Amino acid sequence: YRVPLKALSRSGGKDALLVEQEIPVHVAAAGCAYSDGILWVSEYYQKDAFPLSGQHVSLCNDGTTHHAWMIGYKIVDRKTLEPCFVFSIPDRVQGVSFLPDDKLALSQSYGRKNPSKLFLLKDPRKESADGWVTVEDKLLPLWHLNSAGSLQTLDAPPMAEGCCAVGDTVYLIFESAAYFYRAMTPENTALDPTDRIWKWNTKQ
Repeated sequence: YRVPLKALSRSGGKDALLVEQEIPVHVAAAGCAYSDGILWVSEYYQKDAFPLSGQHVSLCNDGTTHHAWMIGYKIVDRKTLEPCFVFSIPDRVQGVSFLPDDKLALSQSYGRKNPSKLFLLKDPRKESADGWVTVEDKLLPLWHLNSAGSLQTLDAPPMAEGCCAVGDTVYLIFESAAYFYRAMTPENTALDPTDRIWKWNTKQ
């Protein structure tokens, strides 16, 4: 969905926002990121609660199985996206962000009591593709983003969602302090709820 930034500045955090445009994509959109002219759209898979159709299942070189994709789109204009790259991503990925030096960060979470995971990975696009897939009658290169090959792996509080990189620092948000998870069901409240933006300096 596209919302003009000027609409955000007018809202003051209180008014409803009008979605200006819906843009169809080839994944069950759950997260997105922008880097170097490419809009990345990822989907979320969790076996029991958030199953997908199965069309994006991929057996990775390390023997693990992925069930979701992230597609990189070139922005042709405000109404047109052209698919260019495909990443096969681990299950339960909530957010992605691109960093300098050909790196990217993934946030992975599921459940109110389970720790989240943060992965710092190498962007594989300068290497040979792991395979090829057809998207919109176009043959695209596919790479596996294997969490087992992470440059860094960190535990984080439960329910991490989107992340955003500024330089080598990754900023992370959580949904654990939302009313639904914190107070609406007190018998099943989220563990260690947080309403703060957390900062991860990947150089430390």
